[in-house]
Amino acid sequence: MKKLTFILCIAMLFCSLMPVTVLAEATALEDHLVRHYNFYDCVNTTRPKDVTYTGTGTKYSFYAPTGVTTQNGLGYVPTGSSYYYSCGDTDDITGLSDMTVFLAFKPEGTAAGSFEYALKMYGLLNVYITSAGLHARTDDSKQMIVDSTGATTPYSVTMGDYIMMAISLDWSDDQTKVTSNVYISNDGGKTYATYSAVLATAKNPSTFTKMTLGESSGTTSKVNYFFDDLRIYDKALTQSEITDIKLDKSPSVAPHHISMQSRTNSGNYDVRFCAALDHLNYSEVGFEIIATDADGNELERFDHAANSVYESVLALGEPVTANDICEGSKYLIAYAVLEIPDNLGTLIFHVRSYGTDANGTFYSDTVTFTFNGSNYVAG
Repeated sequence: MKKLTFILCIAMLFCSLMPVTVLAEATALEDHLVRHYNFYDCVNTTRPKDVTYTGTGTKYSFYAPTGVTTQNGLGYVPTGSSYYYSCGDTDDITGLSDMTVFLAFKPEGTAAGSFEYALKMYGLLNVYITSAGLHARTDDSKQMIVDSTGATTPYSVTMGDYIMMAISLDWSDDQTKVTSNVYISNDGGKTYATYSAVLATAKNPSTFTKMTLGESSGTTSKVNYFFDDLRIYDKALTQSEITDIKLDKSPSVAPHHISMQSRTNSGNYDVRFCAALDHLNYSEVGFEIIATDADGNELERFDHAANSVYESVLALGEPVTANDICEGSKYLIAYAVLEIPDNLGTLIFHVRSYGTDANGTFYSDTVTFTFNGSNYVAG
């Protein structure tokens, strides 16, 4: 078997890596935090109610049924009628008279006429997306995202937007009327659109029974949901307090959505691998690549660390951006293997990306790309 001899190429890179972000210190706001759900510690069987973490309050975990995973550091609910997070804990919510629900998430896919629920708090409130946009309402269908006349005005959503949303609720003493303030941001919390309403409703914390995220009312959901954060506070937070909410540092995840581009030359071919990055809080990123023959025999192994990232790369003269590879991503890493002889026969590249930060080194799933000579066969 011929030994592979490759010319390795690290392309010119556009953006320098930034140091790991330092977390903000805990604030008095956390004294009012009664629930903080953890999408990075989901389990598939018995679900522990409490998850210990640094700071005040209690962090809860979710039960994750088949098909619900953690992907790229976010809780991921794929399209489908039976996939969603669920939680039946009610004990520390039903006694409240005021509350704020804070949710950070990203939808992808095609919003349909049926309700694509981001959040259902049964007996209390719902957050959902339709073809008209993002809605929030009480569980007896009183709309909270309204204009100055009280008419429903769904918030316009672009699929792939990262949405931060807070719903501040203040019930009357007899809990038959609620003053709601809904705050929505799609720029990382820099600015919030605000909607206010006073609603007559029979839905209040005493009627709350369970909670799901990512559930569809149609036969099949058309929206993928990526959930980052869900918090419940025991007071109706003001806009300034909501602006002060600091999200946890994203969990440590590798670059993702590995893709490949190739081109043929006279008697040989070139292959380039790319992976998407959503942030720059790494000390090192790169690829681990193993080339094997059709029988699985290892021919060559490459460990490549990149010290910078791309905003875009050229593929046969056409720019490919990070967003082209994964909607919502901003950066790329790339690694090229050049002048691979056509006469080597079948080559299978086993590629995984990695990212290193203060918590250690984390790897993506391995993706394979198969070539027969210069002909790309499968990936």
